[in-house]
Amino acid sequence: VKINKDIFSPPLLFLLAYIVSVGCALFNVKLWNIEMIPTTFLVLLLGALEFITIGLLVDKRYQKKENLLHEENRKKLEEIDLPWWKLIFTAAFCCIYMILLYRNVMAIASRHGTYHNLAEALNIFKEETSVTLADSLPWWLGQLERIAMLCAYIFLYVFLVNLISQKGKYTKKKVAKLILCLVPVILHMANGFLVSDRLQILQIIVGGVVIAFLLWSYQTEKKYISLKTVGILALCACLGLALFYVSTSFIGRINTKGPLEYITFYCGCSIECLNQFFKDPPAASSIWGKETFYNLNLKLFDLGLLKLDEFYPIHLEFRYYHDVMVGNIYTAYRRWIYDFGYIGAAVLQGIMAVVMSFYYNHLKYRKFKNMGFWLVLYSYLVYTIVFHPIDGYFYIQYVSQTFVTTFILLWLMYWFFIKMQIRFKGGFTIYISDKWKFKKFRFRKRY
Repeated sequence: VKINKDIFSPPLLFLLAYIVSVGCALFNVKLWNIEMIPTTFLVLLLGALEFITIGLLVDKRYQKKENLLHEENRKKLEEIDLPWWKLIFTAAFCCIYMILLYRNVMAIASRHGTYHNLAEALNIFKEETSVTLADSLPWWLGQLERIAMLCAYIFLYVFLVNLISQKGKYTKKKVAKLILCLVPVILHMANGFLVSDRLQILQIIVGGVVIAFLLWSYQTEKKYISLKTVGILALCACLGLALFYVSTSFIGRINTKGPLEYITFYCGCSIECLNQFFKDPPAASSIWGKETFYNLNLKLFDLGLLKLDEFYPIHLEFRYYHDVMVGNIYTAYRRWIYDFGYIGAAVLQGIMAVVMSFYYNHLKYRKFKNMGFWLVLYSYLVYTIVFHPIDGYFYIQYVSQTFVTTFILLWLMYWFFIKMQIRFKGGFTIYISDKWKFKKFRFRKRY
């Protein structure tokens, strides 16, 4: 299939993700005694055809209008020169948040068990906060976590813009600022290890790689990368998977598998779990969108609008082949089909394909007015395509009150860090973008 040679387009990302997942499942055919039924095969095939077809049609539509772009949208990247106080303030905030998070994680572990090292403490924390829901982090700490997370995405964007726009011209000052931009990103990854959630680490890496390509294409006016670069990215992906395996013991996960078995287990078990789901489906639920719209239902439960004796965990049931645990991830299709049937799943798949394909092409052809903000937001969303073979994150995460709040907060933070300038020389002055300023406590337009 030819998709304009753009490996970062949603349909090709989707296809590559499922090639890896199905390939890893094939590696374990004998171990899991996989006997794929026609239903599983057809769901995977038709789902892929739907997503790819929609992506190709959207891509073709934008290619026809490529020459209609306004010349203003073809400008080269310009450096984002953040003041020192914003860089230092953000780094300090993220460090303080990590200290508070560490203390609360260890406090929860202490309340629910005995541990001898950090890995054991993290295992207890994960069990109590994610599996049994017996305990949780304080609400206020969750809000700090969201701010620190958004700082990571915004500063990753700033880092990439400044890195790509410089063309190798670095001074000591610029290098120091680049390093400070990475502090929130590195601490966000450390946050993922501390709460035993490696997904958020992979999420920001995937987002960073995709928007790095888009920024590079803006700067060079090239629309696809070379085969050599594809090979380098593939090598980096392999190294990342190796680190994923090595990190297991550090976050308190019990593992007796070798590297290849462990990686293929995580990347491929969803295919066999989906297969077993069709063979032996769980009992139906009376809760509308129970699995698909988990976070939305959680909010409704908190508000008293969803009447349940207790709320259910997000994790799905485990599947086994004799004494071999296959896993409890089922691809995105499982939740959609369980809640809405095959037709409903096709509709949900189509909506996701349309939204992500239009969004990506709008970025690729620079049709947004505030490109920086929309690039940051896309870096936060794009992992839902890559991890479609794992779970239905697109609707779990983004059809919720939490995402609306996150969107508004991201807009305000982007404006604060990127658009707003505060100057103390010659009187206190706040500049908002290039047109508005607030000086001596009077708000007026600057011409």
